[in-house]
Amino acid sequence: MHHNRLNPIVVLLATTLAACSPKEEARGGRVPGEIINSTTTAAAIVADQAPPPKDTVIREMRRRGIVPTDSARWTPDQYTLLLRCREAEKMGVFKFLRDKIGSLRGLAVEFQTEQGYEGLDLTARGYRKFIFVLSQEAFQYFESKGAEGQWVYQLKTLDRKRIFTDDGILTDKGVTLYLKVRRKIPAFWKFPSGRIVGTTRPPKDLLARVSRPNAFNPTPTSKPLPAPQSWSDPKKKKTKGLGRVKGLLASGFIELSEAEERHLLEKTRLSERQLQDKSSLQIIQTDEGVKYLISPSDPLMSLISRYRGGAAKGLPGAKPRPPKKTGPKPRLKKTPGLR
Repeated sequence: MHHNRLNPIVVLLATTLAACSPKEEARGGRVPGEIINSTTTAAAIVADQAPPPKDTVIREMRRRGIVPTDSARWTPDQYTLLLRCREAEKMGVFKFLRDKIGSLRGLAVEFQTEQGYEGLDLTARGYRKFIFVLSQEAFQYFESKGAEGQWVYQLKTLDRKRIFTDDGILTDKGVTLYLKVRRKIPAFWKFPSGRIVGTTRPPKDLLARVSRPNAFNPTPTSKPLPAPQSWSDPKKKKTKGLGRVKGLLASGFIELSEAEERHLLEKTRLSERQLQDKSSLQIIQTDEGVKYLISPSDPLMSLISRYRGGAAKGLPGAKPRPPKKTGPKPRLKKTPGLR
């Protein structure tokens, strides 16, 4: 009877000792404080602390369109683009694109997270679109700060790096600088003459530091002129603003006529500046004249479509035809007949 009472206790002690035995490693793990003496245990620890496996990264790159769908490896530049896409998402790129373009179609892809939620990934095309639209906004900002027209392309950072490319797209340094501007962080840039301006008045120590000899490449204080050979090159005479126009058209924008732009102003009762701020309308001054472009997904396209439809049917909005002459017919004078 006494022996039967001890049986459950003995069984419980035996089970506990077996569970605590260091010879048994549950699922390849290790007991806290145990010395690593097994390659299996060491591999399990490394796996727990290792970065995401390569197959996870390559699947994300394929999903974002950074690498082809059949690719199994990536280049350093492609990995850098992946990191930039992630960073743009943290900065609110989706809200930025929705506000500027009105849609994320083709610019983001949905995916299923491990927790079962649906997420959005910025695609490589979406990142390029983000930089393109951000460049347009930055161009207008720097114009408002006194760098008009071609002067915008000649702006540089304090370490003598260009802010824009020749096509009007922000460089990596330019993106960093302008994002500081948008976040209301003190940022400074330099005109070709060497004058330093920024979001706030440049500190005296900053001006003294960059004013030292060889602090930056010396530039003439007078207004820079193009190279002499460019005046005789007919291909370079009509390039102002055309790079931006080509880029917009390549991204899907539609060109409007001057009459259509006036129609939008009349219907919305907004100024050109207000219309640009509240829509995707882009007004670009080129050597060939002013160009008006708008995104096809912009709500204002409905006004343009009705305007064009009315012009085709001769309805109000079409260009009036010149009036026909309706004066009295001239009377024929009698002429003497031949005798």
